[in-house]
Amino acid sequence: MDKFSFAADGNLLKGKTRDIYLTRYLAAMFKLPDSLYLPLFRKYDSVVKNSHLKQYVINHRNEYASPAPRPTLNVESSAGALSRIFSKYKGKVIYVDFWASWCAPCRSEMPNAALLKQKLKGKDIVFLYLGYNDKEKPWQKAREQLAIEGEHYLLDQAMMKEAHDLFGINGIPHYAIINRDGSIVEMHADRPRYVYPQLVDLLLE
Repeated sequence: MDKFSFAADGNLLKGKTRDIYLTRYLAAMFKLPDSLYLPLFRKYDSVVKNSHLKQYVINHRNEYASPAPRPTLNVESSAGALSRIFSKYKGKVIYVDFWASWCAPCRSEMPNAALLKQKLKGKDIVFLYLGYNDKEKPWQKAREQLAIEGEHYLLDQAMMKEAHDLFGINGIPHYAIINRDGSIVEMHADRPRYVYPQLVDLLLE
C-alpha cells in the first residue's frame, strides 16, 4: 500500500510510466476486500486519466468479483496430450507452473516455489512444471541451474494450444490448480509466494 501511495503522490514517477506502474499495482491487488481495494481505486481514478488503463483495471476486478463459470477438465475422456499428463496425477492436488528458461519473472519465482514445496513436504500434492514456448537445451539447463524439484514436461505446439484453451494463457509465468478429481480449481492461480493458504485448504478437503 505504501508503494502505491508513494508512486501516486510522489514525483519520482511521472506521466505514462507512473500510470502504467499504478495500473499494474492495482491490477495485482484484485483480490483485496472492498474495504481495502476501493480507497486504492479512488486514488487511482483521481490520478490516472487513461481510459484504456482504467478499463483494464475495472475488467480485472470484475472478473474476480463475478467470475465466469470454470471449465471442468475431464482427464479420463480428453484425448489431448496435455490432459493425459494431468491424468497421471489424478487423486492428487496439482499446482501447475507454466514457465520458460527465457522468462525472468518465471525464474524469479522459483525460490518462492522451493519454499512452498518445503512447507507442503509430504502432502498429497504434485508440483508440475510445464515448459512453455521454450527449446529443450536452454530449458534443461535452466532446470539444472535453478534446481527445480517437481514433475517436468516441455510442451509442444499442440499442447500449448491445449493449455491456452483450458487455462486462458496470455503470458507467463502462469499458474493453475487442478483438484484431486481432475477439475480445474483455478485457471489463473496465485504465484507461489501467495498460494499456500488455498493449497492447504484443498489438501484438507
